[in-house]
Amino acid sequence: ATGNTAVSTEQKAVGNSSLYTPASSFLMITNSNYAFGTGDFTIDFWMYYKSGYSGASSAQIGSSIGIAIQSDSNWFGNNSSSLAVVTKSPGFVSNKWAHYALVRQSGTVYWFINGNLKTTVSANSNIISNKFAINARYASGAYAGGAAYYDEFRISNVARWTSDFTPSGTINMPTNLTATAGDSQVTLSWTTVTGATGYSVKRSTTQGGPYITIANNVTTNSYVDASVQNGVTYYYVVAALNEYGESANSNEASATPIAPVQTGQALLRVTMIDSSEREYRLTTTEIDSFVNWYNSHKSTDTTSYAINDSY
Repeated sequence: ATGNTAVSTEQKAVGNSSLYTPASSFLMITNSNYAFGTGDFTIDFWMYYKSGYSGASSAQIGSSIGIAIQSDSNWFGNNSSSLAVVTKSPGFVSNKWAHYALVRQSGTVYWFINGNLKTTVSANSNIISNKFAINARYASGAYAGGAAYYDEFRISNVARWTSDFTPSGTINMPTNLTATAGDSQVTLSWTTVTGATGYSVKRSTTQGGPYITIANNVTTNSYVDASVQNGVTYYYVVAALNEYGESANSNEASATPIAPVQTGQALLRVTMIDSSEREYRLTTTEIDSFVNWYNSHKSTDTTSYAINDSY
């Protein structure tokens, strides 16, 4: 272990602790035989990325091959005598736990983040190494990465995944999202996700997004968006949250808030026996009801009539 690399209880994906590698620090395991040859293998782990890397490639496997998960197509080079994994791009996740997997099957290498396939490349080189480094690559000396936590680091001599999958510990996305329009508001509801500690509500005025988060850590499976305008169509998705991070987005639901249609209204003015006046703004239906009652009671009894003036 270099620098202040150590077991830490500050962050953990599984159990009570994880490996913490500060910036420019790494863990190197020597005197070991990693003889993948040209066969299949999987390297997968959880990582909580904190800060930037000092130019290290994303994943590098060698004695005869280096694999750099980058945006370009130059993945390979004979510049490594060890088997090393650091993480950089594409699509690495900052300040939350994410699952990463590097898989080779039948000469094809697959790179996954949170179970989503990011890219592939052909690679059938013979891989034999006597070192293993976490958070560094080794090429005529160690090149350390940035600050990160690692957990559940696993090396397998089989190809575990070659298409999208759900890593153990991740969380499913919400389903059955519905949006119900109201007057200057939209009410959302969705099916509860097992293991969710909260939900993130996202909104857009464009179908399919991009979405902005309007509420985070919602603790129920419903939400009322009261920051909308009548007559505008809004599109919503919801993501579930837990200690591992955020799920994929739910189905999209849309609604157009609108003011309720009012029935005809009029002003009812009643002159009392003491010549005082009462005024009520009512619907025409309510006024008709009062007039009909009055015409049948005005000279026969002292029965009262209740007017519900809620306007």
